Amino acid sequence: MWLSGLKNRLANGDTALFRWFNRGCRVGFLDKAFSEATRLGSPFVVIPVCLGAWATGIEQLRQTGLQGLIALASSHAVVRLLKATVKRQRPYMVLSHVAVRGPRLRDLSFPSGHTAAAFSVATCFAATFPGIALLFTLLASLVGVSRMYVGMHYPSDVIFGAFLGSASVWLARLLF
Repeated sequence: MWLSGLKNRLANGDTALFRWFNRGCRVGFLDKAFSEATRLGSPFVVIPVCLGAWATGIEQLRQTGLQGLIALASSHAVVRLLKATVKRQRPYMVLSHVAVRGPRLRDLSFPSGHTAAAFSVATCFAATFPGIALLFTLLASLVGVSRMYVGMHYPSDVIFGAFLGSASVWLARLLF
């Protein structure tokens, strides 16, 4: 009984926080900014970044690029498995009055793959370049916030995606 109550409170909080990011903090210039920022977690950005680092010939960048690719592949595999297991629908599929920026995706919501990808790559580069680790972390966090702003994910999707992406780096660094 108490577990059911806790689950409801968490779900209500998740929905309320999603609504705040999605509709409550609307500012005109953020529509364009977050629509662009969300792309930083797409495969069309993260894979070329890793391949580009790997192709430089600079050993430190080659290793970081390879670790990034391994982290991406492992986090993506877990994301796909969890989406198929949890089967959580995207917010705009179940909530009314969601502001959606961009195409309405038909796949599932939990966890956020864009956020996992962004944190996979950002954490690899942050570990290699600790002097600018904050920059990488902020960019990955921007992707996570943008996923809520554009209507694609709940906060818990984003938080777990960030955890998953960061944790995948542990595996990549263990292997290489």
